[in-house]
Amino acid sequence: MSCISDHSARSGLLDLEVGGKPLPSCFFFGELCPPATYNMKRILFILICWFFPGVVDAQVCPNDALMVVLKVETDRWAENSWTLGSGDTIYTQVSDRDYFQKQIFLDTFCISSYECLTFTIYDGFGDGITEGGGFEIYIDTQLVLKKSEFGLMGSFEINCQPGTSCLQAIQVGEGSYVASGSENWYHFTPDSIGTYTISTCEDDCDTQIWVYDQCERYVPGASEGFIFFDDNSGNCGLRAVVNAYFNSGTTYLIRIAGKCEDQAINWSLNYQGPVIGCMDANSCNFNSLASIDDGSCLP
Repeated sequence: MSCISDHSARSGLLDLEVGGKPLPSCFFFGELCPPATYNMKRILFILICWFFPGVVDAQVCPNDALMVVLKVETDRWAENSWTLGSGDTIYTQVSDRDYFQKQIFLDTFCISSYECLTFTIYDGFGDGITEGGGFEIYIDTQLVLKKSEFGLMGSFEINCQPGTSCLQAIQVGEGSYVASGSENWYHFTPDSIGTYTISTCEDDCDTQIWVYDQCERYVPGASEGFIFFDDNSGNCGLRAVVNAYFNSGTTYLIRIAGKCEDQAINWSLNYQGPVIGCMDANSCNFNSLASIDDGSCLP
């Protein structure tokens, strides 16, 4: 959900006292919030009621899930946009066309205990959020990220375990691997220039493969940013195959995803040989990755 509260709303989201008075009850979905003596998830739920009365559809998460709260307070320039998501799931997305000046946005949602989130925020002028604004992200009762300065763009990861996000990518070399979940990240730095094949053809799951050259290019739910991609165009059914041209010494980020719930994914990375092509830099068909000239250079 996305909601806008009055700018004067309190920002002390986790204070348990308000002017020495006990927290009152409030209503969401017609259900009375429980007393503040209940568990911390319920307390956080009440606090959202108290400090942000404009929020009418906050959630109470099951005991095996985590409540995430995102608060963004904009400045008067109304030049920010942001996305928070996990893999290809978008939990909230706000454009600079969705609001005017100095507003507070509050989003709440539930995630699984090991779900990795990516929060990406943009600023049209390159000075982040000024005039006392900024963003805060809470998981249950803990403030895990608070920031106002991020230049033109900032990308931040929350609740991410090794291999579950771009910044937590696991190093690999050539060989065969087993991805443990529905989405996994790896990084690979080749020692030889040439063609490399990344394949899930040995698996029986519907899979996808992305390759990026920078973490900053990845935005949850977006279809751009990658340098190589395949879904089911590699002639092995619903599995994926990427034939990529890699430069030696450059680190590449590999994202493997499957559509078979939490089934493990078998995949491999193999060197196929050098790139053959025109090596004359003055030619119009010069191939900067070629290491073997095939005599195809044009004037």
